[in-house]
Amino acid sequence: MSAVRTMEPLPRTGAAMVAAGRKVYVWGGYTQTIEGEGDDRFIVDIDLPDPDSEDDVTIEVLDLEQMEWYKQSTRGSVPQLGSGSIFAAIGSKLYLFGGWNDNDFSANIFVLDTTTFTWEFVETVIGGPIAKYRTGMVVHGQKLIVFGGVGKPFKSDGREGASYLANKSFNFEFSYGWNNELHEFDTTTKTWKVLQCTGSRPPPIGDFTFNKIDKTRALLYGGRIEKTTFSSVYILDCELLHWVGPLEPQSPNQPWPAPRCLHATSCVVDPDSEIAALHQKVVTFWGKGSDNKHVADIWMLDVATVTWRELKLNLRPRMWHMSCSSHNGEMNTDLIVFGGNKRRESKFDKHVMTDLRVLRFERG
Repeated sequence: MSAVRTMEPLPRTGAAMVAAGRKVYVWGGYTQTIEGEGDDRFIVDIDLPDPDSEDDVTIEVLDLEQMEWYKQSTRGSVPQLGSGSIFAAIGSKLYLFGGWNDNDFSANIFVLDTTTFTWEFVETVIGGPIAKYRTGMVVHGQKLIVFGGVGKPFKSDGREGASYLANKSFNFEFSYGWNNELHEFDTTTKTWKVLQCTGSRPPPIGDFTFNKIDKTRALLYGGRIEKTTFSSVYILDCELLHWVGPLEPQSPNQPWPAPRCLHATSCVVDPDSEIAALHQKVVTFWGKGSDNKHVADIWMLDVATVTWRELKLNLRPRMWHMSCSSHNGEMNTDLIVFGGNKRRESKFDKHVMTDLRVLRFERG
C-alpha cells in the first residue's frame, strides 16, 4: 500500500488515536471548512473519512522517530464512523469501536492490520454493547474491555447491573442517553461477553477517559452526565472485575483538578511493565468544564498515592482532542497530544486544530 508524505495532518477533533510501537495512527473525527463569501460565510462540519474526498481511505500516521506525518492508503471494509470512535492496539492490529456520523451511532468493530493496511469488519451476533460513541476501551491480554458512553436506549435485562440514563437536557430528534454497561470483546474468538462486576460501578457516563494503568487495572477519570461534569477517579481490576471509587479529594485544600469532560489522559509508565503498579502516573490535558467552557490546565496523578499536581505548561487549551503514549523502556515515554477544539476568536474562525505536542518523560 502506498504512503504519501505530508507536511501537516488534517485538522480534526473527536478522532480515534493510538500508538503502536513508534507510530501514532489517527482515524475519523471531523474537520471543518468555510463556505460562502463575506458576511454570509458559515462553518461546515465534515465527518471523516469524507466519502466525497479522494483521500477518504487514508489513515494519517505520525512517525515518532522522524517526527514526520504521512498519509497511508488503506483498503478493505473501510469504516465510515465519523467522530467519537475509539482505538486500541494489540500487536500489529488496531481495533476501532463505536462512533457517530450523520446517520446513527455504531456498535461495530473494525480491525486494521498495519502490515497490509487492510480493514476488516468483524461480524458479531449477540452479547455486544449498544450502538454508542464517546466510550472507553482498554486492552487486557487478547481482549478488549469496553465501558460506558453515549448511545441508544436499552433495557437493563441481561446486562449484569448496567443502567441507562435518558437524555433530558439536550433537544435532538432521536432518543439517546448515557450508560455504564461493561463488555469484553475476545479478539481471538471475535465474540462479545457482558461482564458482571462488583464494587462501586460508575454511574451512566460519557466523555470520560479510560486508560490501562498496569497489567490488570484500568483508570476512569472525569466525564459528563447530562450537563454535569465530574472529576472523580474510578479504578477497575480487569481480572477480578471489581471497581474501586469514586476517589475524590479528602479535604477542600487537597490539590485536585476541576470537573471536566472531553479531555484526554495518557500514562507516563508503560502499563505492561513490572513497575507500573507502583509507579504509574497519568497526565490529563484540558477539556470542557462545568461552565461549558475550555479548561485551561494540565494535571498529573500519582496513581499509587492518589495525589494530583498541576503541570505548569504554557500550552493553548482545547477540548475533544486526542492523546496517547509511546513507551521506549519502562519509564521513557512520549505523550502525544493532537487536534481538538480551540477557543473560537470570531464567528468565522474554525475551531478545529491541527496542533501537535509531544511531551517526553525520561527516567532519571
